[in-house]
Amino acid sequence: MILHTDLAIFEQQMRLLFRPNHAFAFCIDAKAPPEVSATVQAIIDCYRAAWPGAQLMIAKDPPIDVYWGHIR
Repeated sequence: MILHTDLAIFEQQMRLLFRPNHAFAFCIDAKAPPEVSATVQAIIDCYRAAWPGAQLMIAKDPPIDVYWGHIR
């Protein structure tokens, strides 16, 4: 999922797509304002608090290889 500055859409997508047994990796553009990264992290923290086993991460530099079915 690629995030831009409209975090309301991100929240809606998470409500629709989130399942505790799925893994999610989020990429935030390096040029995005710091508030975007902080807000996404806060949303992820909320999901982790509700579902401690959920696999949610923000991809950081250097890029992380992601293969369908698992995160390497």
